[in-house]
Parts: sequence; structure tokens; C-alpha cells
Amino acid sequence: MHLLSSSLFVDQIAACGKGDLCYVRNDDSNKVKVTVVYEAWVLEDTIPQKSYEYVNELEPGSIDWFDLPFNFTSNSKVILIRLEIYHNSITSSPRVSESVYLTDMPKDIMGLQNPVHIEIVDISINTNGDAAIVLKSDKLALYVVLTTRAEGLFSPNCITLRPFEKRVSIMEEI
Repeated sequence: MHLLSSSLFVDQIAACGKGDLCYVRNDDSNKVKVTVVYEAWVLEDTIPQKSYEYVNELEPGSIDWFDLPFNFTSNSKVILIRLEIYHNSITSSPRVSESVYLTDMPKDIMGLQNPVHIEIVDISINTNGDAAIVLKSDKLALYVVLTTRAEGLFSPNCITLRPFEKRVSIMEEI
């Protein structure tokens, strides 16, 4: 249950629906600052077609509705949503969650089945025995899942890799 509660049950969420109507919600008992970054992608490109950033402070138990810019999702089949949460009482780096919004059924998105080259750039062992694995991709790679025969789990797992961006996933021993 700890794995579920730490990865699925979060106090803030950002989402969008048809018509580019979006919301960000704070179910926490504290005020938070949120930054939501939206990127509209064409799968063959190495940079997003468009990006939009929404910043606001949310009171406890509140929801804020907003619209993406006009025609933001037109000609794009993949929208990446990055939610950064800054707690007023915590000065460290934000808690970040990312999600993927497909503007069409997966079977109808051209290029979704095209091969992507994912490279392991580096592997290092931390002092506690966990392995840090650095990945990079030549194209936008959605739903990248790491597996191993060793006992352990990857955090984060089921990640999105932007072209040429390096991402770290930690294999934690269980």
C-alpha cells in the first residue's frame, strides 16, 4: 500500500479535456504554488510545437479552471503535462509529476508505433546500494517502463523521455 500511496494518491492534480479546458486542484490542507507546463508535440519532431506555462497559488481544497491558448492542441496528437508543486513551508525543490494526454485514440495516432532508440548513458551505484540509471532517447518516447530480473523497483518508472533529454531512474532494492 505504501507504493500506491506514495505514487498514486497525491494531493494535487492537473488535467485537461476536450476543448482545451483544464484545471488544477489542491486537495492538501496547505496553500501551494503550482506551475503547470503544457507541451504540444508531433511525434516526429525533436522539440514541442508549442508550450504554455500556467502559474498560480492554490488555497487548501480549491480548484482552478483555465483554458489553454486558442488552438493549442490543433495538429498535435500528444500533450505532455508537467505539474510542479511548491509547498510554502518547504524551500527544497518542487515535487514534480508528469502525465501524457493523447488527443486521439492511440490506434489513430500516426508515428506512435515507430521505433525509438533509448540509450543507457550511465549506471552508478549509490552509497546505499541503489543503482542510478541515466537514460536518453533520440525521439519522444512515451510510457518507457524499466524492468530487471534483480529484486528491486525503479523510481520513477513508466516515464516520458523527451528527445536528447537525460532522465535518471533509481533502482531501489526491496
